[in-house]
Amino acid sequence: MKQATFTGANVVPIWQYKTMATHDIENEVLDYWQELCSGRPMPLRSEIDPTGLEGALENAFVAERTQTGLVRLRVAGSKLNKSMNMDTRGMPISSFFDPQCRQRVKTELSKVFTKPAILRISTSNGNQEDELYSPYAQGSWLILPLKGQEGFVDRAMGTYIVSGNPTVPFRPMIDTVDATRIEVPEGYFKTPVPVKQNEMAEESAPFWHRPRHNQTNGHKGPNLRLVHSRD
Repeated sequence: MKQATFTGANVVPIWQYKTMATHDIENEVLDYWQELCSGRPMPLRSEIDPTGLEGALENAFVAERTQTGLVRLRVAGSKLNKSMNMDTRGMPISSFFDPQCRQRVKTELSKVFTKPAILRISTSNGNQEDELYSPYAQGSWLILPLKGQEGFVDRAMGTYIVSGNPTVPFRPMIDTVDATRIEVPEGYFKTPVPVKQNEMAEESAPFWHRPRHNQTNGHKGPNLRLVHSRD
């Protein structure tokens, strides 16, 4: 994994990623993310404003990492929906990949939130020489970490761009993965506190066992009485 050093004003050497970006849309999102950093390792989720991404909204997304580690889309542009031929909000990012790749995708995505890191994944649906039998298409993911309200990385933003002539739903294989770690100063993140399963439940009342009559100095409690009506 590559590493980018936290250096104050220039948190991440964006030029390094621009040389890899093959789409102007990726460059637009990178510029926007870098501008929001303002000398910090990453922006806050609350600072993201769609008006700053007007040229990339169709390909842009915001994702959330759940307590189980699954990364789901919270906001998804129309091009993501088109690639899967459905509304993709709430879907795991791993579901955009061939089933054989999904475990690796989950592993790579975790780096965005735990290292943290900037992640790029390039995909395709096969060899260009096979285009006669299956329309050749490529995909490109750019995923950037965001600091959440709780004080650690639990959100991410980015873009997904598909080029070529994909069949839908488009679930390609992984070609390349590039993860670049972001160095952050000590104490920048808060440690996530696990949520208790019954955190909102009231404490249960203690169970008191009624003692038997032979344990109360011979005092015998009231017996059951049969009430009979002859009405």
